Amino acid sequence: MNCQNCNTSNEYRFLTHCVHCHGKIEQSHPLSVPDLSLQPVESTEKGFTWTKRVINLGYVFASSIAGMISGSVVVYFAAVITYALFLPDGGNASERCARGAAIGFLSIVSGAYLGTVAGSVFAAKRPLCKGASK
Repeated sequence: MNCQNCNTSNEYRFLTHCVHCHGKIEQSHPLSVPDLSLQPVESTEKGFTWTKRVINLGYVFASSIAGMISGSVVVYFAAVITYALFLPDGGNASERCARGAAIGFLSIVSGAYLGTVAGSVFAAKRPLCKGASK
């Protein structure tokens, strides 16, 4: 924009007075400034109600129990097959019983833990109630 007093080209976005003659720069045709006042925005989705939260919590609980049971069964049978294939069958009967009981117990406990974690993560990532309908 040019100064109205001395006709010097000025960067009107950053200056309010002319650099050469120090005259006030006024826009010949003012730009329309958008209205920046804040207006309340209504939510398009309702938040979770307590019933939906309880349903999702129950789903996580049931899914973790199902994961615990299935994880312990899968790991137990994998341990039994590995034990039968790779460990020798010799030795004292009480030693074999103790080894088998220890491997069985550890496989059930570790499978239950891994299944509980997997079931909880599954239910938390895919909830039943994702939000209120619009």
